[in-house]
Amino acid sequence: MTDDGTVEKEKHMKQLKRKMECWREIILPLNSILLWERNWHPGLIVGLVTMIFCIIWILEPTLLTMISVCLLIFALVDYLVPILTSILCNAQSWTGQKEKKLIEVCQNLSITILQIQGTWTSISKIRHDRPNIYYSATILCLILFAWIGNTVNNLLLLYIIVLRLGRCLDSLYSALKMMKYPDPTVKITLIMAKIANALYLLADHFIWVGRVGILKVNLEKWNRVANKYWLITIIMSLMRDTYEIVKILKHEKNIFKQYQIVSCLRNHKEVMMDTVKNGCDLFIPLTALGITKCTPGTVGLLGIISSFIGLYTIINPLYKLTPS
Repeated sequence: MTDDGTVEKEKHMKQLKRKMECWREIILPLNSILLWERNWHPGLIVGLVTMIFCIIWILEPTLLTMISVCLLIFALVDYLVPILTSILCNAQSWTGQKEKKLIEVCQNLSITILQIQGTWTSISKIRHDRPNIYYSATILCLILFAWIGNTVNNLLLLYIIVLRLGRCLDSLYSALKMMKYPDPTVKITLIMAKIANALYLLADHFIWVGRVGILKVNLEKWNRVANKYWLITIIMSLMRDTYEIVKILKHEKNIFKQYQIVSCLRNHKEVMMDTVKNGCDLFIPLTALGITKCTPGTVGLLGIISSFIGLYTIINPLYKLTPS
């Protein structure tokens, strides 16, 4: 059964790859942008999403007009992209590395499609076997969505959901990517940090829902939950920083004799900056949870230092600890 399933997945992936052959020159850079492989990719995505929503907000098109324009754009892209790529892109520029990357993208996409199909099959089975549960859940969800849409401006709601949920899903996807990392200590600490960060962002979504008045949410409870997950994220990151520092010190055999620990660590500024940033962040959730008692001024100062380091590592990627 397992072999049949593997063969079926491989067959589905190959069929998908054949369909995507004429799009291969577009798929690779698009995949790179969606996975944030460069520092400026998040800014590009946020900028494009904001521009699209601003255009919709300014023009205020009717629903029929918006659907027609979207379908028109899709039709033009579907028609023009294969023609333009065949004219502008040289076949000789397609390397073995690009082919390997395309196969990886097709495999991930194929797995996602099969999972969606499996989920749809499961829902259809529930609809047939347990119609009462199926229709009750469907009606309740649709009523909830209708109420949310009537409470909050639809365009604003959609814009915020697109940006906020993207961060949570990206954190989970980053955790999955770390499964193949060779160093077990870095792998475990980063996976735990990213999962905790995703849960922190999810809790933060509930806080946002409560603050804008969409649902009645216990803000105090969810603030504590969010701060706990944020604290776990920081602790895991600090454990990774400690591991990196220990590795550096072990590499420098005579460092304790020469009393040059600080001098040695200066040569690894990315580790030091990440440690200082996480050290500053640590006291913010600790104070929010009542474990430590820092004044608002101290918390604000620590937040400024952490933000400054984070901004500096974006401007100078060489000072950013990788993988992160």
